[in-house]
Amino acid sequence: MRRAVLPLLLIFLIFLRCDALGWPGAQALEDLRPIRGAALGHVHVRGLGYGSAASARVSRSLLAHGLNTVQLNPFGYQPAARDRRITFSDPTLTDQDLRAEIRTLHGTGLRVMLAPHLWIGDELTPSVWRSQLRYSDPAEATEWFAAYSQFILHYARIAREENVAIFAVGVELEGLTVHDSLFRELIAAVRRDGYRGALTYECEAWNAPNIRFWDALDFIGLNFYYSFSREVRSSNPQDFARLTEFIGQKLRQHYDLGARLGKPIVLTEFGYPSHPLAISRTSSWPATHAARDDEAQMTGLAALDAAFRKVGHPAGAIVWKYVTALDSYERRTYPTDFTLNHKPAEALLAPLFAGFE
Repeated sequence: MRRAVLPLLLIFLIFLRCDALGWPGAQALEDLRPIRGAALGHVHVRGLGYGSAASARVSRSLLAHGLNTVQLNPFGYQPAARDRRITFSDPTLTDQDLRAEIRTLHGTGLRVMLAPHLWIGDELTPSVWRSQLRYSDPAEATEWFAAYSQFILHYARIAREENVAIFAVGVELEGLTVHDSLFRELIAAVRRDGYRGALTYECEAWNAPNIRFWDALDFIGLNFYYSFSREVRSSNPQDFARLTEFIGQKLRQHYDLGARLGKPIVLTEFGYPSHPLAISRTSSWPATHAARDDEAQMTGLAALDAAFRKVGHPAGAIVWKYVTALDSYERRTYPTDFTLNHKPAEALLAPLFAGFE
């Protein structure tokens, strides 16, 4: 009897181990490659955001640029850094709106990545950027992760029920990634709840080597916003070559990390703003720049494309960003921010993504 039971027990344990490693999601990622994507930002105005006719028009236009995936970003709201409550009720974006958006994208033939973001404060400019959140007290960290897990699991269930292809358990939480065991508990909870798509975490690219829980995820997600030492114009061949080499070095470092860990690399965000410091201060808040510079945005994307062709392409890349409509806040920041709607840089997307095979 014992001899008969032991092999069955071993098979059961292997099954559990495979599930913990996220192998179902790893297979899902293989089926998705290559990922050619764009983030689509929700405009916080009823009738202009996710689930609206305006958004459907934008999503249909993305097919012309060679895209096959759209990243959606619902938000959770934390009042302040020391206030560890997180709410995710938004009168401009109901769960029904989000589900409608996912179904519209699926109907258009586009796959969906769901990447819930965290916003701290109640203004258009956050009081604290999410990467700066830190809780050295274990009790505070546990309390925060309890609230955050409710937020993430809510959207993971929508992802499961709507057959979303990719789900991110976090975005740019550099100061919190030191809590390895708490992140692992969250990842396991998403899997226990039944999500079987590809799982990732979107890290600030420079923080990727410091994260220890990549083995629990299906791929390494990089928000790729490296700033170069100075501004560059594509009309200056020497400077453009230096920028291309700089980007290529960063890509090689991340490819090496992926090879060591046995994980694919996806640029879960990449892009350049349309202001004069787009190359040397890529991540600076666009609203602080008054001058528009479409050429700077195009130069950055062209250099990234050149670097891809020189050192190789990752498993996928998702450009930041499009918005569902150019209205309200988006209208004011449109001239200088990362938005690609109707800008000259749109023309670079199809050739850039053509290199992904």
